[in-house]
Amino acid sequence: MVPVKEGPPAVVRSLRFEGVSRPEDELQPLMRIAPGDSYDRVAVNDAVQRVRDYYLKLGYPSVRVIPRLDTVGADLAVVVRVVEGEPVVAGPISITGLHRTSASLVRRQINIKPGDPLDPRKLAELERRLLDLGIFSRAVVTAPAESPAPITIELEE
Repeated sequence: MVPVKEGPPAVVRSLRFEGVSRPEDELQPLMRIAPGDSYDRVAVNDAVQRVRDYYLKLGYPSVRVIPRLDTVGADLAVVVRVVEGEPVVAGPISITGLHRTSASLVRRQINIKPGDPLDPRKLAELERRLLDLGIFSRAVVTAPAESPAPITIELEE
């Protein structure tokens, strides 16, 4: 038996971002963690996901968000490193594979406009919406990493 005497729980002493081009005061509210809070690994992971989601919405499809903890005495500094990648905007949209179905029906499902920040999750959401119509056996929506990114919708009726 080894006796263990626990000290007080670690506290978040500071929070900072590295590698960001966005203003920190824009990113800080996404964290929902403040200096003085008890350290919570789940809260940090949730905060990292919110920052990642924010960047995806802004059109950074290759963003990576990496948390790191630095010790400050008995407490911790939360450092969030963001590797943004290049922002991408949507380009022209082309639809292939339509024979019996009207292109206007497909276009009504598209919630992406040329010039919008390209969130890759919207491409997957569009595929799901098209398949949910029940008239396509296959729907593939792709866009290259260039900007503006031409969006291709390949359908099979």
